Amino acid sequence: MWILFFFLQILLTSCGPSCPEDYKELGKQKTRRLIVELQKIQNRDQLIDAESTLIGCYKDIAELMTAVEKYYKAHPNELSLELTNQDHELSDKLRLEILRICRFDGGQEIIDNIRIKANLN
Repeated sequence: MWILFFFLQILLTSCGPSCPEDYKELGKQKTRRLIVELQKIQNRDQLIDAESTLIGCYKDIAELMTAVEKYYKAHPNELSLELTNQDHELSDKLRLEILRICRFDGGQEIIDNIRIKANLN
């Protein structure tokens, strides 16, 4: 379940452009955007049509994760933020949407290809 790990890491390590709280909020925003885009998809054809949008969402999240990593390297004494119930709910929503999409004929493969195209190997 690479997808679940990927987004849990965002929520676990998300900080902000200037502080951990900012990064965490930005991570939530980007995750919510991905969830909304996934919720719009009701079949395989719509998934294929949404590929470029989803690639963009994945890339945005990956860039944020890179920024978070750089932030923590620059601030080694900064502690990661604790997860809240809201964080867990957001992660669960994302996980359920991805699982729903993967049930489409070829859905898992399409999601895997999107991940590859977004350079999330």
